[in-house]
Order: sequence, then C-alpha cells, then structure tokens
Amino acid sequence: MKKTIIFMIMLFVVSGFAQTKSKNVKLSKEFALTASQRATVTSNKITVEFVKVLEDSRCPVGVDCVWAGNAKLEVRISKGKISKTFEMNTALDPKTITFQGYKIELVNLNPAPTPDTDVTQRKYTASFIVKK
Repeated sequence: MKKTIIFMIMLFVVSGFAQTKSKNVKLSKEFALTASQRATVTSNKITVEFVKVLEDSRCPVGVDCVWAGNAKLEVRISKGKISKTFEMNTALDPKTITFQGYKIELVNLNPAPTPDTDVTQRKYTASFIVKK
C-alpha cells in the first residue's frame, strides 16, 4: 500500500513536470503550442505560454454563420523575472500584444469547431510568432 502511494505521488510529480517543460523556438518563426505548453525564444529568453482557451464562439465548420465568431485565449509572457498574463483573440483585437519590446502575434487556433463535437482544452493548438 505504501509503495503504491509513493508510486502515485511520483507519477503525479513527473507528469506535472512534463507538462510545463518549455520547448525552444526561434525569433520571427511561427511555432505551435498546445494548451498548458510553453516555448522560449532561445536568442532572447522570452517565454510564451498558451495557458488555455477562455471561450470559443467561432462558427463551426460546414455551418453558414452571420459572423465568423471569435476564440479568446489566455497567454502568459515572461522575460527574466517579469511575467504578465494577456488575453488574445482570433478575430477581435488584440491579436497581437507587446511585451518588453517584443510583439507576440496569435496566428491561428486549431481545431476549428464542428457542429457535433466539443473541443477539450487538451486538443487546442495555438500558433504564435514573436518578433522584435
């Protein structure tokens, strides 16, 4: 029993670290993140974390809508000890934010909604570009 509890705690700790590991990306190059994933621009040490999708009212694929809709994301940007959380949008402003002299642009959010499927946070992938 004690070994099982210790194993479960270790598994929880290891899985938590795996989710927060940062991948390295290049300045001015598009990169994709899944919800809860982060990337660091290697040359400038600026980190972009796609925290989660706050809302997704985009028009589902195959449906005729009056408006294309919008998805709102929570994004955390860090450089050194300075960190700030932003909201970014796919159709409304802001689609681009400025932080510490860098411009972070939300390029795309996938998957697009479908009429009969709910997208979970784990399935979202957001594409970004960081520019100086």
